[in-house]
Amino acid sequence: MKKRWFLYALAVFAIALVTLFPLRLALDMTLGRDALLSSRQVAGSIWSGRIGDVMVGEERLGTFDVGLRPLPLLIGRTEVDVERLSDPDGPLTGRFFLSGPSEGVASLDGRVNIGGLVSPLPIDAVRFEDVDALFDGGACKSAAGTVTAIPATAIAFLAGELSGPVSCAPDGRVLALLSRPRGGEEVELYLDANGNVEAYLTIAGAPPAIGELLATYGFERSDAGWTLSSRGRLD
Repeated sequence: MKKRWFLYALAVFAIALVTLFPLRLALDMTLGRDALLSSRQVAGSIWSGRIGDVMVGEERLGTFDVGLRPLPLLIGRTEVDVERLSDPDGPLTGRFFLSGPSEGVASLDGRVNIGGLVSPLPIDAVRFEDVDALFDGGACKSAAGTVTAIPATAIAFLAGELSGPVSCAPDGRVLALLSRPRGGEEVELYLDANGNVEAYLTIAGAPPAIGELLATYGFERSDAGWTLSSRGRLD
């Protein structure tokens, strides 16, 4: 009888532990103390929680409702749905794959500020439209969707948005190749499985006067025109 009640109590404890597992503890275990991603407020469980004042480095992302998807756990995948609450930058939703056959993000929609991440490129933010970026074994497995770069308003020579598709680059990174309809400017954004980001802004066909201005912003002359590059890290 005592053994039966002990097993019953152990089962109840295990169910409660899984059902009410604190989101704060799960984040610390997943991200580690030195991760670039941070937040000021974490509440709720892994199944239905809220992460407030999320930051990636110095960039503010906002406050999110998050929830672990139960069914993928049956096949060894950890998937988390995220949805940004009321925010000046608008909605941001997506599904993150944290473990399993693939890691990355799917169905990502919304705006993210990246000015600090890609500095000195004059880009304030990017807008994602149904973006997938999944890695398997450290290499890009699949990538799709559209990314739009939103330039800094103070940059006169880059006055319009640049958009383009997301794909897998030959070297195994995710690549977003962005341009304007009339041409002249191009942005290459690369992301690898370790969260390293490389960005290149190239302006072609600039007259000498504009070339001198670009040089003051740190652009260097290249075969394609004038190029400015940056390197950053997500986590």
